[in-house]
Amino acid sequence: MPDSHYTHRRLAALYDLDSPWGPDTDFYIAVAGPSPISIVDFGRGTGTLCCGFAASDHRAHGIDPASEMLRVARTKPLAEKITWVQSDVESYRSAERFDLVTMTGHAFQVLLTDESILAAFKTIVEHLSSDGLIAFESRNPTVNWDLEWSRSSVWELPECQVTQTRSDIEKQGELISFAQFSLPKVSRIRF
Repeated sequence: MPDSHYTHRRLAALYDLDSPWGPDTDFYIAVAGPSPISIVDFGRGTGTLCCGFAASDHRAHGIDPASEMLRVARTKPLAEKITWVQSDVESYRSAERFDLVTMTGHAFQVLLTDESILAAFKTIVEHLSSDGLIAFESRNPTVNWDLEWSRSSVWELPECQVTQTRSDIEKQGELISFAQFSLPKVSRIRF
């Protein structure tokens, strides 16, 4: 089950501020190449990468378990060219086989057990064409994630100012968790 940062309507609307188009997005677009192919992107969130695929005439499927993230994705330019499906990677099923299967940073991190990871890879392999490619990323264990993730950001939006704070990093074996808060400046917001 996705955390509230992805399922809450107002928080999902802020996702692109924290996770904008970047070098990782450029990397996945380059992996897809210039010739149109079929792509399934698991853990799609608000659809930035899928819209990039669609801009290059790829046939993209965006899969995400959070309905609010998909709601945001469906409002983006070129969203009508993409097939959106609400599902987690482990239980996704389609008769279609894809030339490229992607799962970017945040998506892979929700797979917290070896069983979940194996189930995800089983689904991915089942949906891959015979000469298809899998591209995914995970976090580098040598990075000090306490320093990377403990921060505050302030975004000025037309209707409000939002402060996001990540704190309370906790490590348990291989797992890292943190608390994330996004708070609007109440005097300037209407919902």
